Amino acid sequence: MILNNDESFQTRIIQTQRKYIEFSSRNLYSIIDSDIDSNHRLAISKVCWRPELKPLLKDANFTVRELNDSAFILMKNEVIAISSNILKNPAATAFHLRHALELIALRSCLNKIATHIDLLVLALASFHTALQYLDNMIDSEKHAVLASLPDWIKQAAEGVSYGTLHKDAGHKSLQVIASGIDDLLLLQEQAYLFNTSDIRESDINHAIQKAFELLPLLNPTEKILTLGGDNRLLISKKTGLNTYGCSPRPRPWAITFSSSTGSSISDLAYQEAEWLRQRLLAKAFKDGLINGCADEYTSIKKEISDLLYLERVPGTKIVLTPSGTDSELYALYFAMGEQATPTRNILISSTEVGSGTVHAAKGCHFDALTPLGKPAKQSAPLDSFPSQSVTLSVLELRHEDGELKTMEKLDQELEFLVESSLASGQRVLIHLLDCSKTGIGGPSFETVKQIHTKYQSKIEVMVDAAQMRVGQSALHRYLEEGFMVLISGSKFFTGPPFSGALLVPPSISRRIKDFSPLPKGFAEYSSVYELPSEWEHLTTSTLQKNINFGLLLRWRAALCEMGAFHSVSAFDQFNTISIFGTKIMQMIEANPDLQLVMAPPHTRGYLGSDLCWDQLPSIFTFKIYRNVLENKPHALSYDEARFAYQCINLDIARFLPVLASDREYELARKRCHIGQPVRLQESNGEWIGALRIAAGARLVSGVQFDDAFGRTPAERLDTEIKTVGVVFNKLSVIVKYWDTLNSYDLSIGHSSGAGYYQF
Repeated sequence: MILNNDESFQTRIIQTQRKYIEFSSRNLYSIIDSDIDSNHRLAISKVCWRPELKPLLKDANFTVRELNDSAFILMKNEVIAISSNILKNPAATAFHLRHALELIALRSCLNKIATHIDLLVLALASFHTALQYLDNMIDSEKHAVLASLPDWIKQAAEGVSYGTLHKDAGHKSLQVIASGIDDLLLLQEQAYLFNTSDIRESDINHAIQKAFELLPLLNPTEKILTLGGDNRLLISKKTGLNTYGCSPRPRPWAITFSSSTGSSISDLAYQEAEWLRQRLLAKAFKDGLINGCADEYTSIKKEISDLLYLERVPGTKIVLTPSGTDSELYALYFAMGEQATPTRNILISSTEVGSGTVHAAKGCHFDALTPLGKPAKQSAPLDSFPSQSVTLSVLELRHEDGELKTMEKLDQELEFLVESSLASGQRVLIHLLDCSKTGIGGPSFETVKQIHTKYQSKIEVMVDAAQMRVGQSALHRYLEEGFMVLISGSKFFTGPPFSGALLVPPSISRRIKDFSPLPKGFAEYSSVYELPSEWEHLTTSTLQKNINFGLLLRWRAALCEMGAFHSVSAFDQFNTISIFGTKIMQMIEANPDLQLVMAPPHTRGYLGSDLCWDQLPSIFTFKIYRNVLENKPHALSYDEARFAYQCINLDIARFLPVLASDREYELARKRCHIGQPVRLQESNGEWIGALRIAAGARLVSGVQFDDAFGRTPAERLDTEIKTVGVVFNKLSVIVKYWDTLNSYDLSIGHSSGAGYYQF
């Protein structure tokens, strides 16, 4: 256990406390005219409540005007004058406000406007970001905005949509925007800065080129957070959620205990990501896009190292990857060695790890889209990767009836596979699953260690710690044994999905100098900046100097959550997760519609005297039953569990029958995001599914620091526990009215609520 008495820890506590206090107390905006109509004040308030706008609102000033031809005007003193007419359309107000706020932010990035070319760049850039904001609205809101826009803005919106669909069309979309430059400058109230009649076509072309160079950052943060991964990050235009049920915008109205799958970004973490986007823009204005952003990779790696105390294992290197699945490709390449020797890759479980892992573990594409935006064929080998030399074996954690194998049985199966592989002349990569989707670990640390020690030159080990439910001491021990460790900033740490990394121990790092350059296919997954700079010989002939902006913003958000968690003492970390877990298990056992599926304690091969949070269960898996009241209990199948998972994350009140009680309607309105269903066992040819409640880092830091949940940590923890009770009660409503709900298409699950979206 890392003792929490060093100077850096004390500094972190102060910084984290200050962040929470400043976020909850700072003035977001003001309305400068005291006589503005109360309805207009309420309309502004509702739009400004949108969480993705909050980081841009600091000290913003508003007034309301009768504007005939404009939705807003940005006045000389940076006061935003909003048209009284547009306030009747909340979605349109949000779009125009996003435009005005982006222009103010860009002016701040540039610091001072040097030439009228810079002015034109700001005009094009801010409008492009606003149009991307519009393009990424859910369908119902986007249609409401488009219906209110003048033709010249509609044409620009179509140009940006075209650019979104066609990767090489960014320059064309800027040209479409520039065709309405006179109207745009009038809207932004920038024409007073110089005579627009003096603008030459060459000036506009120059401005388009400069804006084009900044294009990756001329997107709203919630858009960038979905880039640089694969199709799992794409957002449904009906619900605003990805396949994990997560939103790239904060969802403060949702109950969230989903860290075993993925979490919507928090308000604080979103603010960190937005501020990083603005800093990168400022650097890009000054030094160019690539030069201005490359240092951020170094900064992120250093912060990961500092928070995980990796200096205690000197020589450990960090490879940043979009997801844990991507890290598999690097682990396999390093395990095959300098000569790409035939290798058996021993994967643990096909149902308890990410679905794409079985493809990546063979050196193959695992999605139809690569992180750098290239189309791919799932299960096809990466270009020049020696996939033909890889044999994949999967050791399942469970028997066919769903019962867990004993650790002794799993260890015996592993030893047999290793011995037979070595006898056939293969190297071996062993996966040690630190924590599965349902909280299970295996094979045993001691057995893996013995095998690695006995056959060290022929065996590599990768610890799958993607759930990151592992304390620093155990993490260090893995690295000291020479094991690679796959980590993430999402999952337990509750950063946005797709912030991964592979920790490479000193024993492997020292051999990297003898490796050949990476296979060409890695160029579709990584840039040179994601790997250690000392490994230049691996990357020079393969990888490009690209910037994965989505990865940078996601890791910046994740580091915000990691820093907050590591600002909590070891005692409070342990105490919070212990009390939370005990109460959750009691609540599941008390609910007749649920059945707890326990995971055995995972000791990681040691039982020290120090208490550490990673010794506690933090994922709570349960089956759901319907027809319990009729004494005909039916455990939900995997597909049925997926439907229940969809129901619980949406407002389903309008689908309930009229006989439902007021309390049931209230529960049905709650949006609850929990862990996705997992396949537990096969029964009569059908998989039984289970859902999961998970404790994450945000729970621990929120209990310690967030006054919104109560005055004291004890009050805050009690609030969180009662909130889980809402989740279980809503599940009971779902199974009670199963047949009624199952007759509807819930994919339309959007409700505009009180004048703003609620995903």
